[in-house]
Amino acid sequence: MYLQNKYTVWYHSIIDNAKIRILEGYGEVHHIIPKSLGGSNSKENLVKLTAREHFICHLLLTKMLPPGTTRNKMIHAAWAMTTLENPNQDRYKVTSKTYESLRIQYSLLVKLRLTGKVGRKHSEETKQKQSKALKGKTRRPMSEESKKKLSESLKGKNEGKVRTEEQKLAQSIRQTGRARKPHTDETKQKLRERNLGKKKGPISEEHKQAISNAVKGIPKNRESVEKQRQKIIGRTTTEIERKNYLKAMKDGITTCEYCGKTSNKGNYFRWHGLKCKLNINIPGEQPI
Repeated sequence: MYLQNKYTVWYHSIIDNAKIRILEGYGEVHHIIPKSLGGSNSKENLVKLTAREHFICHLLLTKMLPPGTTRNKMIHAAWAMTTLENPNQDRYKVTSKTYESLRIQYSLLVKLRLTGKVGRKHSEETKQKQSKALKGKTRRPMSEESKKKLSESLKGKNEGKVRTEEQKLAQSIRQTGRARKPHTDETKQKLRERNLGKKKGPISEEHKQAISNAVKGIPKNRESVEKQRQKIIGRTTTEIERKNYLKAMKDGITTCEYCGKTSNKGNYFRWHGLKCKLNINIPGEQPI
C-alpha cells in the first residue's frame, strides 16, 4: 500500500520510537493505518504521539501513497488538522510554506471532486442535520484583509444580472417575517460617512409606485415617530441648510406657459402648467 520512499521510512521510525516510550503530558492517539484506509481501533493499530509528531505523520502520509483516492483522503486529513476545530485535540500552527503546499493540494482535490457535478441539492434531512450542528456556533470574525479580498472578488459579479420572477418570489418568501438585526453604532457611523454628500439618482414613476404600494396599510411605528419628533424639537436651521433651501427655491422657479406667472416648483405643479386655469384643454374650464 505504501510507496517505498524516505517518507515511509521516516513515518515508521516515528511510530516505532513512540511504541517503546512512555509519553508524559499532552498526547494524541494516532491510527498507524488510518481508518479511512481500512485501519481498525484495535490496540495494535493505535499509538500515542505528541501533537507535533501527530501532525508530521499526517504530512508524511500525503507523500507515502500513490496518486489517487487513498492519497486524497490523507490530504484532506492533513488539511483538516490545520483548519477545522476539534474540542479533543489542539490545532496546529504551521509555517506559511507548509500551509501553502497543503492549500494547493487541497484546492486541486476539491476541484477534481466537483468537476462535472452541477448544483447538488441537499435533502431536507441533511439540511436539518446541518442546521442542528451549526446552532449556537459563532463564526470567527473576518480579518480586514479577508474582508477586502472578499469585497474585491464580488465587485461587478452581479452587474447586468436580472432575477427571474421565480427567484424574486423565493427571496420574498425567505425574508417574510424575518427581523433584521439592528445596526451597531459603529456600522451606522460608517454608513453615514459613506453616504455623506452622495446624491440619489432620479426615481422612475414605476419605482415610486412600487414604494407606495409596499408601504400602503403599514401603520407607522409610534416609537420611531416619537424619536423623529424629539430630534427636531427646538432645532434651528443652520446657515448651510438655509442657503441650500434658498438655492433650491431659486433653481426651481418656473414660468407658466399659459398665464406667464413665475412660481416655485411646488406651486407650479399644483396650480400651473397643464392645471393652469388658462389652459383651454382642461375639460369644463373656460379661459378668463
